[in-house]
Amino acid sequence: MRTLLLAFFVLLLSSINAQDRILGFGVIKLGKTYEQIVQDMQLKDIREGNNKKMDYSDLYQPKVAVMLQYDSSKYLNALTESFFKKCPDAIILKVPRYTVADITVTDLELTFYKKKLVDIMISSPKMEFVEAFQTKYGKGNIFKDSKVIKCASAARGSFEVEEVSYTTTYESNDPDIKITNFLSDYRDSKCAQQFLSYFRISNTNLLKELSTCETQAQDREAKKKERDLKKLSDF
Repeated sequence: MRTLLLAFFVLLLSSINAQDRILGFGVIKLGKTYEQIVQDMQLKDIREGNNKKMDYSDLYQPKVAVMLQYDSSKYLNALTESFFKKCPDAIILKVPRYTVADITVTDLELTFYKKKLVDIMISSPKMEFVEAFQTKYGKGNIFKDSKVIKCASAARGSFEVEEVSYTTTYESNDPDIKITNFLSDYRDSKCAQQFLSYFRISNTNLLKELSTCETQAQDREAKKKERDLKKLSDF
């Protein structure tokens, strides 16, 4: 009887922990298939990125949902090709906007690997989204990083500025899931002030697998290009 009660208690704890895992927000959850996400988000108009009519702006900040799945047989210029994963098991879905609990999220990038959602990325998240997330799950742990760099201009001469970044991490209740809110105040090559921010929920183990697949795919393509060039040695 004691053994049965202990087994039941362990099962109950496992169930509670599984329910407490943070997998995403709204209908966007890690582990869902591409088809499930498209259906749950009610995406009606999805364009394929493998299209000669698509240019950089269509993929960088699309006005409609865009599906990116690399196909070496289809033409891509150097600018648009950079948006694709070359791993054959990878799909990227870029969604211009999604509304949940009356909060509109813009510039969403969803990465799928082996037909499952493994990464949720929001570029320049709005404060109301971050505040809503923190209200539901807590404020997280904030880490500050800074460094002083040297700049120069005709008007000011040589001077120093501080670059600062803030990384907030949240407890996901799953060692494989990482949740990060990142904000950076930095300088570009001309020392002009720039800002970068994103909110990300990802399955770190599956992203590592995807990274390995991507490296292998790039190596295969590089070797193929090398073989093709050798064939043209006498051209």
